[in-house]
This record gives sequence, structure tokens and C-alpha cells, in this order.
Amino acid sequence: MRRLARSPRLAPVLGFPVLAVPPDEWPGSVAVSLLAGADRQCRAVYLRYDLFGPGGTSMVITQRRKAGVDAEGQEPSRPALDQLLHALGQPSGPESLDRWQLLTNVAGVSTPVLRENFSEARLDYAEFDWDGAWVVSIAAWQRSITEDLFRMLRPLPPEMFVPRP
Repeated sequence: MRRLARSPRLAPVLGFPVLAVPPDEWPGSVAVSLLAGADRQCRAVYLRYDLFGPGGTSMVITQRRKAGVDAEGQEPSRPALDQLLHALGQPSGPESLDRWQLLTNVAGVSTPVLRENFSEARLDYAEFDWDGAWVVSIAAWQRSITEDLFRMLRPLPPEMFVPRP
């Protein structure tokens, strides 16, 4: 798992578990970015999942506080989708065609999940509340977000994401 090159004393304080696909269960590499507020408390976690070989970036999972804001002070509407499109070099988001909600099992808990279809058929998107204080969003490129993926999500300990000296 790649981490940002940052001094541990300047790193955001991550005091919560991160809902993610464990890196050893993903057939590729995982890159992690942490977004902190002025108080160094982590406000969001971005995980980029790349496939080995020519597949490139295939999925982004973000976890942010429900009241989270970006650097410009705006609450991101679909942070995982924005990050995925940026990683793919896509300048703008596709048109939303359909939104619906379904109940699925996430980390052993029955959870309402918002799903969305886009004019770009290679995109898949899901978003849900987790653990009372967090919004998790998942955007995938050329792969469907399935029940199997939701079953792979686990709360991972914060120390997995802290930069090492």
C-alpha cells in the first residue's frame, strides 16, 4: 500500500477505523490520501485501487465525515466519482441517468445504499452512511459494484494508514 510521503509529526490524526477492501485482498495496488482540517484531525480518507497490468485505476473509495468539506469549503457531492474521473484524466462528470436505493450487507450490517447510473456506461457508483458519522462513496471504472465487493469491505485499523518515518 502506498502512502503519502509525509512526516509522521505532520500527518493527519486518524482516530477512527477506515472502511475499505483490505489491500491484501485486492489484485493490484492501493494508494491512500488523507485530508485533514486545520486541527490536523482527519476529515476524509481517499483510497485508490489500481489493477496490476494494463487495467489502471479501477476503483476509488472515499470515507468522509457527514459534515465534511473540501479545501474550498464546499461539501463534495460525489467525492469518489470526482477522484476516479481525475485519475482517469476525464475533465468532467457524466450525466446522471438514474438513482435508486437498495438494502445490502456492509461489514455485517444491513445498510441502505444509494446507487447511480450515468451516461458513461463504464462507471458504477454507490454511497452510504457508515458507523453514524461517516459517508462512504465508491466509484468503479469498467467493473460493477456488486454484493461481493460490499462483502469485502471491512473496518481497518487507523494505524494501517499512518505514514511511517
